[in-house]
Amino acid sequence: MMTNATMAGLDLRVVDATGPGSAAAAGEPAPIVILLHGFSMRADDLAPFGASLGLPALFLFPEGPIDLGPVGLPGRAWWMIDVASRDDDIAQGRQRDLGREAPAGLPAANRALGALVGEVLAQNVRCFWVVFRKGRYFHWT
Repeated sequence: MMTNATMAGLDLRVVDATGPGSAAAAGEPAPIVILLHGFSMRADDLAPFGASLGLPALFLFPEGPIDLGPVGLPGRAWWMIDVASRDDDIAQGRQRDLGREAPAGLPAANRALGALVGEVLAQNVRCFWVVFRKGRYFHWT
């Protein structure tokens, strides 16, 4: 079942995949899995993924705070990137290592996501992170 919610000032899609026979049904708190979308995506793009896993967990899909519509792109972002530079690098076949870059919106995204994790951990539950980025994923537990 998917619902909308707000936590730590972020809009979320919530997929409750707990059910009869799960730890949550037995009175134990279900683990919470936070999945972050990539640039120019939406929480709705990933929400069906949570339900499809068949894991008894509560899945949270926060929306990036930046609407990309005003710059002519679909979806949302956690921070803005230099789209023209990205497109040029892709067209030229150049590899991009953004590890040393510090986008202007990164501190605000860190604060928002830190607040979300703080609210989740205050519930005394296991928490897992999954971050999607252009066909790749990263995870933290």
